[in-house]
Amino acid sequence: MKTWIVVLAAVLAVAPGYGQDKDAAKRAKVEEMMATMHIDSMMDQMTTMAKAQVEQAVQALPGADTMTPTQKKISADYQQKSMDLVMGTVSYKALEPEIVKLYVETFTDEEIDGISTFYKSPTGQAMLKKSPQLMSAMMQFMQGKIADLQPKLKALTDQFAKDMAAAAPAKS
Repeated sequence: MKTWIVVLAAVLAVAPGYGQDKDAAKRAKVEEMMATMHIDSMMDQMTTMAKAQVEQAVQALPGADTMTPTQKKISADYQQKSMDLVMGTVSYKALEPEIVKLYVETFTDEEIDGISTFYKSPTGQAMLKKSPQLMSAMMQFMQGKIADLQPKLKALTDQFAKDMAAAAPAKS
C-alpha cells in the first residue's frame, strides 16, 4: 500500500511539469509560426492604414476646412493621443501573449506544423506578401458598397419610423 502511495505521489508531482513542457513546446511552435507569418508587420501595416483612414475621416468632417491653426493643432493632438491609446492596447506586442494562447488552444500540434509549412513555402510567402494589398482593395470595395447602401438604409429606417408611429396606440 505504501508503494502505491509513493508511486501516486511521484506521478502527481511529475504530471504538472509534463503538461507545462508540452504547452511550452506548443507555444514555441506557435511563436515560430507567427514570426514566419510576419504577424507583427502585418498588424503594423493595418495600423498604418487605419490611422490614415482616421486622418481622412477627420479631414472630411464638416468644418474641417475652416479650422483655425489652433483648432488644427488641437485636432492633430487629439488624433495622436487617440491613436497612441488605441495602439498601446491593440498593438501586436500588447496582444501577442493572448494571440499565441488562442492559437495554442485552437490548433493541434499537427495543424500548427501544417500551417507553418504552408507559410514557409513560396505560395505561403506570396500570400503573406500580397495580403495587405488584397485587404486594402477589399476595404475600398466594401466602402463603396456601404456608401451605395446608406441611402437605401436611410429610406428603410425612415419608413420604419413612420410605420411605428402609425401603429402606436392612440394617446388618451
